[in-house]
Amino acid sequence: MTAFLGDAENPAHTEWHEESSHFKGKYLNGPATLRFIRNTVPDLCQMLTEAAEEEDPELLLDVFSVGTLHDQTGLPLDFASMTTLGFSAGRDRLSKLPVRTKQEKAFRLTRRAGGFRIAGRRNAGDRRSRIEVLVAYDRRNGSPLRKYSVTDFRLDQRPVEIEAHGAEIKISEPNRLIVTPTDDAFEIIVTGFDENRDLFLQSRICHDAGPVRKDPEQVVSE
Repeated sequence: MTAFLGDAENPAHTEWHEESSHFKGKYLNGPATLRFIRNTVPDLCQMLTEAAEEEDPELLLDVFSVGTLHDQTGLPLDFASMTTLGFSAGRDRLSKLPVRTKQEKAFRLTRRAGGFRIAGRRNAGDRRSRIEVLVAYDRRNGSPLRKYSVTDFRLDQRPVEIEAHGAEIKISEPNRLIVTPTDDAFEIIVTGFDENRDLFLQSRICHDAGPVRKDPEQVVSE
């Protein structure tokens, strides 16, 4: 492993590059293995800090539910009525609630210094669907997307750089990126943004490449 990573180092020994002259073409599945190693720490951090994508109002229903007398409706609560029979009735109601299965996103969007990374999730469904990513600098007041200006950055111009593996990309607007995966283990790395400003990211699975939505339903902000 040490020799593997040593061959991928740049002359300054600060980064690993799969195009390094000592690395390119030397290892079987070398680029994919290097990307896996390079992204291990960010992926672990994302998995550990990832918040639930939706609220579950029934999550602790079996813990904080109480029984009441038949002639009582809601509060005020008579704690004398908290009998074993009441708790059994609560458990019966709980057992009849529909079970909801959480649908895992087909991709993961993570932030990194000066940019972001979007990659497919293992064992997730719908991994070949097209993905829309809108980018802007966050602002103290107002919508970052509505106040985006081409003087901030353009995805198709330097210093922004896009590295794509296992996917085709299309820049349909200066701050709008469309990703079409061609491989389940796809990866897109976008860098070159001002590191002194917070980046606002919005992503979704899209089934068309129409105009930018003004009031999107799902927002990923980091």
